[in-house]
Amino acid sequence: MEEARMLTRNSLERDLNKILNNYMKVYDEYYSTHSRDSAFLKDLVDSLIGISAVLEVYTEHKKIHPDYALEKLNNSKSYINAAIRYFESKEE
Repeated sequence: MEEARMLTRNSLERDLNKILNNYMKVYDEYYSTHSRDSAFLKDLVDSLIGISAVLEVYTEHKKIHPDYALEKLNNSKSYINAAIRYFESKEE
């Protein structure tokens, strides 16, 4: 059980570090070129803020109010949906 937990943690940590490193590259690109691609990718990563808030409240209090969770998750969803719409529009 502990080995599976550590494997899961290591895998997630690697992916989160990739997100951080790539986000900083997109961040730098956005503020140097103001490209629309980088703007939507930067906002896409901001969707993680709502997810993080939900996890934080739940783990601190062992419960979460559904309204709070829905507010944060819907904010995250709106960032994701905006990025999807943007990249779909580029296909046309």
